[in-house]
Amino acid sequence: MLSSLILAPSLAAAKPKISVLIAASSALEVWTALTAFVSAALSFVSQ
Repeated sequence: MLSSLILAPSLAAAKPKISVLIAASSALEVWTALTAFVSAALSFVSQ
């Protein structure tokens, strides 16, 4: 009971950080895929 009372506020404080982390990782995945696509297209054009 006491541990959940202590854990709940810290979890609520950590939740925005977690969602920011998820958004950052998904943006990084999109950026990586975009970069790979652009580099593949450039190598295809330059051949």
